[in-house]
Amino acid sequence: MLVNKDRVDSKEQRLKQFRKIKKMTPKRLRTFTGFENVSDKEAEHIILTMEEFCKIMFNHITKGK
Repeated sequence: MLVNKDRVDSKEQRLKQFRKIKKMTPKRLRTFTGFENVSDKEAEHIILTMEEFCKIMFNHITKGK
């Protein structure tokens, strides 16, 4: 087998946990320091950028295990 099944199962379990977390909204983003005055369009762009960054980091970290 080329892929360690335990590693795949573990990654899937972690992904399920992340999916349970509520998605960031522009309204919630504005509660954080430095983001109080962003427009809806800017907030959506920031949220998408953060999500992509988190996916990259998650994949990088989980490949090392």
